[in-house]
Amino acid sequence: MEKGVTFDDKHSTDFGLKLINIYIPMPSPKTNLLPIPGADGSLDLTEISGRPMYENREGLEMTFILLNNDYYDWFQAYSEIGEYIHGRRVKVILDDDPNYYYICRLSVDGKKSNPALGEIIISGSAEPYKYDVISSMDDWLWDPFDFSSGIIRTIKNVKITQSYHTIRIPEAGASAVPIFIVTEMKSPMTVSDGQNIYELSEGKNRFPEVRLGKKEVILTFSGEGTITIDYRGRYL
Repeated sequence: MEKGVTFDDKHSTDFGLKLINIYIPMPSPKTNLLPIPGADGSLDLTEISGRPMYENREGLEMTFILLNNDYYDWFQAYSEIGEYIHGRRVKVILDDDPNYYYICRLSVDGKKSNPALGEIIISGSAEPYKYDVISSMDDWLWDPFDFSSGIIRTIKNVKITQSYHTIRIPEAGASAVPIFIVTEMKSPMTVSDGQNIYELSEGKNRFPEVRLGKKEVILTFSGEGTITIDYRGRYL
């Protein structure tokens, strides 16, 4: 099978296309410079929140050619992929980076696409981060799992007891706030991230101070119940 790109539920080969080039830019940081009256330079507040914030990845571009190189098939492929993705918000997975996905707004570029060369150009923008295909709530599958680079992060319906009460969360790119989902609570429960202790209630719990991703985190629980951690790694 020719390598290419998956757009939502369809692969580029489903449209008779072969990927020959792709450009995914890094997102531009949102700079925040405050002028200082009567002084040289500016006060740089870009990382006032503790890290840079980013714009979307503008200028994304993918170049495809027809698999069969038939001039007349180009027009059909151009229309079919246009109907499927043009102007739409699309989940994009690269065959060469299969453990992650991008959320993109895509267009078929009519000016750059060329039927004489059998080329179809897709352009657009993407959210700043790419995301783990498998979240901590998903059941991981043998088939698409990449043992060379993938990490199993499933943290679903874990029984917390006196003898089993710690969960290790591997590093996963940029920090994000997880959701703790508690069911079958048999006694009052808490969670600690090593700095603070938070009381858990039945249902969904979210603590803005608890952040996962930038480094490995050991979560320690007390009480008895079942915990699911809703979290998806994100990366530049």
